Parts: sequence; C-alpha cells; structure tokens
Amino acid sequence: MRACLSGEGWGIFVEDMQAKPSLPSVFEYLDYRRYLSDYLTARRLIDANFSLRAFALKAGLPLSNSSFFSKVIAGKRNLTQDIQFRIAKALKLPTAEIKYFGLLVQFSQSKDPEGKQHVYSELAKYAKSKARIIDKEGYEYYSRWQNSIVRAYFGIDQKESNPAAIGKRVFPRIPAKEVEEAVKLLLQLGMIRKTANGYALRDPNIATERENKDFVGKLRILEMLRLAQDVFNHVPPSEREYSAMTVYISGQGYQALKEKIRVFREEVKSLVGADKGEDRIYTLGLQFFPNYSLADKASGSAGRP
Repeated sequence: MRACLSGEGWGIFVEDMQAKPSLPSVFEYLDYRRYLSDYLTARRLIDANFSLRAFALKAGLPLSNSSFFSKVIAGKRNLTQDIQFRIAKALKLPTAEIKYFGLLVQFSQSKDPEGKQHVYSELAKYAKSKARIIDKEGYEYYSRWQNSIVRAYFGIDQKESNPAAIGKRVFPRIPAKEVEEAVKLLLQLGMIRKTANGYALRDPNIATERENKDFVGKLRILEMLRLAQDVFNHVPPSEREYSAMTVYISGQGYQALKEKIRVFREEVKSLVGADKGEDRIYTLGLQFFPNYSLADKASGSAGRP
C-alpha cells in the first residue's frame, strides 16, 4: 500500500504487487516430471531471459532436439542416469537433492513393483520428503493386506485386544506377532484408538492423499490379488462370489461400463455405511483390464480381438 498527495488532498491507493514465485523444492515431489515442469515455469516467471535452449546448453544436452524437455515432462521420454545427473547439476541442486532427484527418476520410471517399493522406502528416509509424509498415511498401511484385515476386525469387535485371539478369528489366520505389528501401526496412524477392553475405529473411511493415490492404489491392489489367490480354494462356494468374463466392446461402451463400475462402488460404500449389526469381514475386488495391445490402440490400428 502506498499514499499519494493529489489536488483534492491525501489519497490512498493499493499497488497490486504480486510476489515473485520461488523455485520449488525437489523434496516436495514424488514425480520428477512434475517437478521439472514446475521448476521451468518458475524460472520463466523469475527470469524473463530464461530459455530452454540456454538451460539445455548448461546441462550439456544436444540442442538439435528442442522438444526434449517437453517430451520428458509429457512422459514420452525417460532420463538416462547420465542425463539426469547433468540436469540435476544444471538445476544447481545440492548433493542431497541430487541424490533425491535421482531416486525420483528411478521411482517414476521403474516398472518393477518390488523395485518401486524399495525406491519409495529410500525416498521416505529424507526428513523433508513428501514420501515421508505420505508414507505414514499410505505406504506402510497398504503394503501388507494384514493391516486392512486387522483394522476391519475392530469394526465388528471392540472388546478384544489379545493378538493371538484376533489372529485366529480372521481369515486367513494371521500370526499373533503380525497382529501386534498391525495394531501398533494402526495406532501410530491414528486409524484406531484404545478402548477399555480392546480397540475401536476412529473413522470408518480411509482417504488416500491425491499425490500418491496411484502408487498406493497399485500397492493395495497387488496385495488384495495375492490375498484373493490365497483364499480362493479354501472358501466354500456358499461363502464367496467369484466371477470373470471377457468381452469385446466399443470405446463408448468401455466408458459407459467404467462409469457403471464407479457408480456401483459408490452404492457399495453407501450400503456398507448404512449397515448395522456387522458380524463378518469381506473383501470385494473388481478388475476390468484390456486384453489387446495398448500401443496398437494408440496408433489407431487396433480392431476387435
């Protein structure tokens, strides 16, 4: 705010001063492509003379491919170890942040679920890491199906605290030690609270933080698939419902069916939320995936299988 003297006396006017943006911290990200996009945007706003060409030159990258960064950010190109190091140096990252940036690249580009989990654990070791924050809310919980089962148990029985007894009452059975570990984690995450005789749920619903939803979602699905495979042959047909079908369908039909599944999931959540007298634990899984080449579809050459 500034004051000025005019012919009619003192007048006050507010000068709209927008603070210049600051460069983003790499520790705030779990996606290196998004980090690069935000960094380059901020550099342009801070320095009117900034150009991708000059940045590429500083990183020692070939200037013949002017669309390199656009392709990387769009996920159409990956970074090699050599190029990621050059870019990190051009970003003027300190040593710790260079290592963190390298882990981000590994995390984003890895196709191996176990390798991805390992890299995620390494990211979570950094005190300022976004992974460390989300780790407490997602990774640890979803990395083992036992946590979900033990948590669900306290939705139907709040008067039992004996790990061995709990482990014997759920299916598949869980060793007492693993129940103890699950209870400890659930308490740390604030998902359950201690009662006079046992434990109770703090909130019947769980929401996954948006930025990490894709990763922990995949993690949970893999765990639930393992669980379903384990119990398939051990539950009588009268106590389960398994089905599978393969269909051929149009793009429009695919979108309509996806929406139908989404609505069904919401209906299930509503039914479960209104249910009373709960006395059992069930896992519901839905899978709907393609059985043709996605690459062919993208090129427009795919037909019905």
